[in-house]
Amino acid sequence: MKKITLADIGGELGLDKSSISLALRGSPKIAAATRARVRDVALRMGYQPNLAARQLRTRRPQSVGLVLSTAYHTLQSEVAVRTIQALAELSVEAGLFFTIVPGGERLMPAEQPEVHALLPDGMLVWGGVPAEMASRLRVPNRPVLVLDPSHRSYRGYKGPAVGVDNEGGASAIVKHLLARGAKRLLCVRVRDDHIGHDRRAKAAQQTWQGARAARTLKRCDLAALSEGDLREFCANPHGAIFCSNDAGALEIWRRLREAGVSVPDQVRLAGFDGENPGRLIGLTSAVFDWQALARKAFETLCAMLRGRRPGRLIPIPAVLRAGTTT
Repeated sequence: MKKITLADIGGELGLDKSSISLALRGSPKIAAATRARVRDVALRMGYQPNLAARQLRTRRPQSVGLVLSTAYHTLQSEVAVRTIQALAELSVEAGLFFTIVPGGERLMPAEQPEVHALLPDGMLVWGGVPAEMASRLRVPNRPVLVLDPSHRSYRGYKGPAVGVDNEGGASAIVKHLLARGAKRLLCVRVRDDHIGHDRRAKAAQQTWQGARAARTLKRCDLAALSEGDLREFCANPHGAIFCSNDAGALEIWRRLREAGVSVPDQVRLAGFDGENPGRLIGLTSAVFDWQALARKAFETLCAMLRGRRPGRLIPIPAVLRAGTTT
């Protein structure tokens, strides 16, 4: 089947190729009625534009991409979904296409120029995608910004990123627990594959030891926390439990209820992330503004598209939301 060209459309309408091209791009240099006629004929003839060539010709940013893991586990997170939705809305407002790009080995290597033309003009990489993938995406004039780097491969990462202030949020939680009279702390790291959880646990430990003796602090991973360990900790008064995310805190809350332990009368409980399920039980948490995260990431990427060089990591504050569990 013959591929329809601009010349074919021009022959149908008695117009030159440049006029057809301007009309299809919506240029005001072509009368509105003519633009409409060109679009109608192009549609009828089955014309398909060469997107790669178009991207190579223009310098104006037209699209923003968000690179996610091919497993799409990120979409199970309420905070992630809201952030992605905000990014899409910001892109539309700016007149840019927003697309989700699957990561992984299937993403074509950066050495192929024909692939460069099909990549979004600017790319956000979700922090769960390995740093090696973010590096592979770097091609001339197409900036890459990591959104909340969390994969362990980002340790020591020096590229531009926007992320949650994990240390500040965890410290605010521990200060709140201290103010509520907590004298012993169980710090539970929920995930061992997430830099943010490591930073939250470390900041909680440092803040606690700045006010209490080291012997009053216990750290463990959620997967290693036995029922016996949990009962033993709750058997003594003035205890508090900090989990590195709300999902872990909800799991602890369920186990405490099954063991007949009252929250907060017998033990205080706090998490991190501020997701809606935690609100249902009044969970105290460190909350970050996901809209601010999306906005700062989008603004930073747009600035990079204009040639500016951002700092290494732009932090988004996480603030205390006191609930009934403390």
